[in-house]
Amino acid sequence: MTPPPVPNTQPTSKPTMPPPPSAANAAAQSPLPPAVLRRRLLAIARPVMAPLGWSILSRIVGLLAGIAMFGLGGWAVGAAAASGGATPPVGQIAVVMVVLALVKGGARYAEQFAGHYVAFKALARIRLFFYDALEPQAPAAIDGRSTGDLLSRLTKDVDRVEVFFAHTLAPAITALLVPLATVGFIGATLGLWPALVLAGGLALVG
Repeated sequence: MTPPPVPNTQPTSKPTMPPPPSAANAAAQSPLPPAVLRRRLLAIARPVMAPLGWSILSRIVGLLAGIAMFGLGGWAVGAAAASGGATPPVGQIAVVMVVLALVKGGARYAEQFAGHYVAFKALARIRLFFYDALEPQAPAAIDGRSTGDLLSRLTKDVDRVEVFFAHTLAPAITALLVPLATVGFIGATLGLWPALVLAGGLALVG
């Protein structure tokens, strides 16, 4: 009798491995340069950017009010010293100080309100942009991706953009405008040399 055939226990074919990611996919997953990212964020949020002008204007007013408070205090001390110890108009100075403080506080509130209004409206548009770009590609675009990663991109990663709109744009613009306005005011009222000294000091402190 012939022995029965031994069953073949070897796999008939090797398991296929997923292909390595292409260069295009790798490039698509690489982080964008900051300049490109800023341009894209501004392009997406452009329809809701108008109130940011109020945020910038309010910040300028608040910073100038703070500078005026310091300047008024310095003027009062200098006037008292120059007049041989005569008492400056303390009541009037106090009233002006209170008004400047109220203006500074109101301007700060308006700056934060307008800046965060733009930030949250921009966040809503960015989330919609993310979904509109992802939904037509489903399920292929999300196959093999972690749902937690996608959720993180829709929430935590996008929320970080709030800092760009509410805490970066207005301070960056006013950091240039307010020193220029202050140096110009000092130059127009006290002369060229005090303005140059102030400009040199501002340049040293950055």
